[in-house]
Amino acid sequence: MVVGKVYIAEIHPKSCRGKYNGLVHLFWQVGGFIITLSSFAIGDNWRVMVALASIPGLCVALPMLCFNMSESPRYLLIRSTDKAQAAVYDIAKMNGVAPPRGRLAGLKSTSTRDLDDQSVIIGLMFSPSLKTVTVVGLLIYLLLNFGAYSNFSYLLKYLTMTKQEHIKQHFYFAMYCGKAIGCVTGSFIIERTGRIALMGPGFFIASFFTLMMVDPFRIESDHFSVTAAAINFIGEELVWISFSTYIPEAYPSVIRSVASGYLTGAGHMGAIVSSFFGPTWMNHSVHLPFYLNSAAYAMACLLTCALKKDTAGEALVDEIIESDTLDQKAPPDSATHTI
Repeated sequence: MVVGKVYIAEIHPKSCRGKYNGLVHLFWQVGGFIITLSSFAIGDNWRVMVALASIPGLCVALPMLCFNMSESPRYLLIRSTDKAQAAVYDIAKMNGVAPPRGRLAGLKSTSTRDLDDQSVIIGLMFSPSLKTVTVVGLLIYLLLNFGAYSNFSYLLKYLTMTKQEHIKQHFYFAMYCGKAIGCVTGSFIIERTGRIALMGPGFFIASFFTLMMVDPFRIESDHFSVTAAAINFIGEELVWISFSTYIPEAYPSVIRSVASGYLTGAGHMGAIVSSFFGPTWMNHSVHLPFYLNSAAYAMACLLTCALKKDTAGEALVDEIIESDTLDQKAPPDSATHTI
């Protein structure tokens, strides 16, 4: 997942990176939607479900091997200007267009020093120009994973404990419908609203409708609960699209992949915490995990205010300049237009 997000950011033009990231999320949810529909026919035969779930991986791996997909030129630029230039020509040829004029400018030696040393990369992530993105991004990842994985994992147990098993498939059907709607909506508006401006409302929607999903006002309507679940997952998907687009764009090419991987990996600690303590919380109160998920989303909504600089429409930065120039506008397109 991490590699895919970084590859999308580096391979697409600045005008449509968010849109294509949203489309990738959409097909992710289409897969979930199909497997949910399949469950109506297959029932509880988990072996058949696992076998079906293995098919998409083969469908993706085979074309990648057959078509010999190129590495991102920005990734190659860190190691060799000539290899990056060759990748640009290969991509242009694959798309049937003329390659851009000129040659790629190499990175400064100060940008590529000791990048195999993980302690150096971590230090760069906390450099003055990137520490806000790193700290706030990590906190948002923790809270997002805490809420999203808990909502997904404990929804079925909640329906069982509240004797609503008759609508469990309706809930999961609504979940993937909501996710698909969120993906389509996010793909259409992310380039207009910006990444940060989409995160806040997404977290607010997810926070409010996570509460409504478990019917705190005792409305006792199946339609109300299922609709609230769908809207909740619309909000969650708006967040996933905007945040997973923002993070790769916020880091320069020399540390983009590793920094994105560190944040994603550390952020999954939120899912681990909710998975470990969730059963205990649920035994105390069937609604408690969802109240905590709602609170986590509300906190994340507030944290988005600390992300000052949006990356929408900005050229990706390749190098780390020691003097905080990453807070300034990216280099002119004349130096980077070929990527």
